[in-house]
Amino acid sequence: MLTDAARALDPARRGLVVYIGDGRATVGELGLTALEQRMSKLPRPPRVFALGVGRDVDVALLEG
Repeated sequence: MLTDAARALDPARRGLVVYIGDGRATVGELGLTALEQRMSKLPRPPRVFALGVGRDVDVALLEG
C-alpha cells in the first residue's frame, strides 16, 4: 500500500504519505526491515508519517 501510494506521487518532487492504521501487517512486508528495503527501491522514496489507531497498535513499526 505504501509503495502504491508513493508511485502515485509526482516523481519530480519528494512526496509525503500519511498512514492511518494499527501497523499490523497482514500481507506484503510484515516487518520494518522488509518495508524499509522495499521503500528504498523507489526512485524517490517519500516521507512517511504514521498515525496509530486501535487497541493493538504496533508502535515500533509505526515509529520506524
